[in-house]
Amino acid sequence: MLLYHGSNVTVEYPEIRKAKYNKDFYFGFYTTKYPEQAERWATRYGENGYINKYDYNTKWKSELS
Repeated sequence: MLLYHGSNVTVEYPEIRKAKYNKDFYFGFYTTKYPEQAERWATRYGENGYINKYDYNTKWKSELS
């Protein structure tokens, strides 16, 4: 799955943290599956911005109990 993050800097290796505060737009690293949305995030404070692209591989495992 490809994910995008729009920012004013490049983020090669995002740092994933766990936090107790769970409201939107506080702690967290926000991504989208839409490059157009990442472009809006990247340029919201000016013309220059970066669209960071990540290939996130997930494996779904089904376990029977």
